[in-house]
Amino acid sequence: MIDEPRNNPREVAFQYAGTGMEARRLCMGCNQSKSILCSSGVGVRWRCCDCLAAARARAASQPQVREEA
Repeated sequence: MIDEPRNNPREVAFQYAGTGMEARRLCMGCNQSKSILCSSGVGVRWRCCDCLAAARARAASQPQVREEA
């Protein structure tokens, strides 16, 4: 028999394995494989959160044009 206690402390914190693989897709904007979290689009028009943030920043920096009738 081993004389060590059953609940010996670990050197690192325990991490659960989770579901295994992370879901990733190819982004239409930057053409890189990215995580699907915080993304938008369907099928081949899918964009990652980095491309969405860049598009929103570009849209916010452009002046708004109003047409008066």
